[in-house]
Amino acid sequence: MGRRDEIKQVLRSLDKNNPGCLDNLDDYEINNIEEIKAIRNIWRIVNFRVKRDNDTHFFADGSENNIGDNRLKSFIFKLVLDI
Repeated sequence: MGRRDEIKQVLRSLDKNNPGCLDNLDDYEINNIEEIKAIRNIWRIVNFRVKRDNDTHFFADGSENNIGDNRLKSFIFKLVLDI
């Protein structure tokens, strides 16, 4: 398993325990999570975003139904060398 996959696995477990906790974190806060620090070694996470399924249907009466239920789809980030 690669480094990116290990990071994604840790992030998924954190989101599973506390849904939505990662949505508002920036790069600095993500890099300072203890489990992530142990994995990333000389690398740094940049441009971190959480992608969720927000598929919403709008009806003629003005109501809406979110059929995506804000499920976690993926994490988007880059690993750069921290010199």
